[in-house]
Formats: sequence, C-alpha cells, structure tokens
Amino acid sequence: AIAISYSGMTEEVLKCVETAKEKGAPVIAITRFEENPLRSKADYNLSVAATEFIFRSGAMSSRIGQLDVIDILYTAYAHKEYEQNVKQFERTHIDKPYDEVNFHQKIKPLKEE
Repeated sequence: AIAISYSGMTEEVLKCVETAKEKGAPVIAITRFEENPLRSKADYNLSVAATEFIFRSGAMSSRIGQLDVIDILYTAYAHKEYEQNVKQFERTHIDKPYDEVNFHQKIKPLKEE
C-alpha cells in the first residue's frame, strides 16, 4: 500500500495504513522528513523535500513532490516487470483520437433515473 500525507497525521490515511498492515500489506509512506505518525507506522518511508504549513489546505509544493515520487515508483515498477507490462500497455493503449473513441456514449450512469 502507498500512503500519502505531508503532515503524516491525516486520520483517514492512518486508518487505511492500519487496515493494510492488518491484511499483511507492506506500507510505503510518502511524507515529510520530520517524525510523524505515518512515518512510524510505515515499512518504508519516502520523504518529500518541501516546506509547507502543516494545516494549510491546497499545499502545492509538497503535492508536486509527492506526484514526482509516485511517477518514480510507477516507472521503476514498469521497468522491473518490463515484458509483462509492455504486453499490458499494448493491450490497453488507445490509438484513436478522443473524438473517435466516443467515450461519452460508452459511459453509463451509475444509477438509472
């Protein structure tokens, strides 16, 4: 499981981490350098080098750092399982322009009105 919280104190994230650990999943935390509850619960910690006010909503520099870390993890995983992932990418790649695919016609409402 990958848990992301700059403050490391987001209740929902911490609850998800506890559930993941109960199920036996290793937890990777993406958080700030300072010690926090998320860091102490995670199996692996990746720190974001950004300074934000902890209780500020919409913190941008830490969010950009977190997205960079996710991109790096995704790329590393895709490279590690390259042959298997190339087949999956080829199978799921859409090679038509958006307007030719007609996504809007294929999306069905969740609930019939």
